[in-house]
Amino acid sequence: MKTFFRKTIFPKYHLDSIQAILEMHEYYGSPSGSYQCFQITEKEDPHSSLSHILRLDKEGFIQTTWDNERFKEKNLIELKSIALTIEGYKLLEELKSKSKAGKLGKRVSDLVWVIFTSIITTLAVLWIKSC
Repeated sequence: MKTFFRKTIFPKYHLDSIQAILEMHEYYGSPSGSYQCFQITEKEDPHSSLSHILRLDKEGFIQTTWDNERFKEKNLIELKSIALTIEGYKLLEELKSKSKAGKLGKRVSDLVWVIFTSIITTLAVLWIKSC
């Protein structure tokens, strides 16, 4: 079963979570390009990336287009395009904030803010004492 958000900062498999599937549109800039091919038999496997993509499409988080003819003799289905809906963007933002990378980014930004305010406060106190 796929997790909702990424558990590692550098995943070994690029479709390791629901968050990764939602991020696919960011990695592939050209809407006319080919994204990825899947075995048609993966539709029956509830834990496969293909079944997760189809469920996200059915639930209205993404919109996909498929090419069933290009690799038909190899028993493959090709994902031609993927786009997030408004609900997909909301879900992706929520998952990013819960992922390790999101938590790390929040900690770093909090730390930078604390350092910045400390420096400004110290400079203000030194300036007031010098007057």
